Amino acid sequence: MPKVALVIPSYWSRPRPEVWRPGDAVYDHPTPLDAEGTLHRTLESLRVLPRRDFRLVVLAVPTSDEIAPAVERRVETIVREAAAWLGVPWSVFGPSRLARVHAELERRGLGHLKDLLRLRGYANVRNLCVFVPHVLRADTVVLIDDDEIFEDPDFMDKALEAVGRTLGGESVYAVAGYYRQPDGGFLVPELAEAWARAWGQVEAMNRAFKAYIGRPPRYKVTPFAFGGNLVLHRALFTRVPFDPGVPRGEDIDYVINARIFGSKVFLDRTLAIRHRPPPKTHPAWRRLREDVLRFVYEREKIRRQTGLPGTVRV
Repeated sequence: MPKVALVIPSYWSRPRPEVWRPGDAVYDHPTPLDAEGTLHRTLESLRVLPRRDFRLVVLAVPTSDEIAPAVERRVETIVREAAAWLGVPWSVFGPSRLARVHAELERRGLGHLKDLLRLRGYANVRNLCVFVPHVLRADTVVLIDDDEIFEDPDFMDKALEAVGRTLGGESVYAVAGYYRQPDGGFLVPELAEAWARAWGQVEAMNRAFKAYIGRPPRYKVTPFAFGGNLVLHRALFTRVPFDPGVPRGEDIDYVINARIFGSKVFLDRTLAIRHRPPPKTHPAWRRLREDVLRFVYEREKIRRQTGLPGTVRV
């Protein structure tokens, strides 16, 4: 039986009302330390899964070093209580354990690699989401987020059905599922603001979702993925990292990285998980700025790989 890790990064911020200070990491909706948050809800929903032959790995991700010890304690308490009735082995990885990893790298004369393992920024966190299971000798990682709810009892069976096998002569080392929105559908609600309509991102996303999620066959090579519903085999995650240069959208960027290294990501249109995010905590302009930087960066990455003219410095 392949060793499977179910990995959940959990993001936490300063207590209310301050929540964020200049210099803190920017995430869409980290949980304030004095709030209940969503992690317990996600773990509670694991009760629906009859198949629990996995190791639960939760990353405790603080927005600031100042709150790191409190965040680790809080996450460990939540996970320990849930794992007791889930009956699964578990690990919590936070800044203190990362410090031990860094110390070990220094001891082995590999201190120059420390910056590749960081708990700050979406891509860095995702890299640790596969690094920790790799150390634990997992064959497959199932990545979800702490603002999601399991509703399908067959989720794990579907997640592991194709990964590590072949489809149509293609080796499958990455399978992407998708999010069910609060209304039950897979389309992202369109924003009413004029800037959002001009930007056109949601409309472009929904066109792609209709074409890939909304139509058969079940499996198809996909140009997008959701980091909160992604299955990776060690044959891929030990060769292809998430790109730390991407401020957000690290999941779709991973599809690009995989193609650069000769692998494809397959969408499974039956692999769904409910997405119930709390309100975002940062203004739209900040997220838009990071999207602009991300798309310019990714365009340059693709141009450099394909040899297309018109490269830009970023």
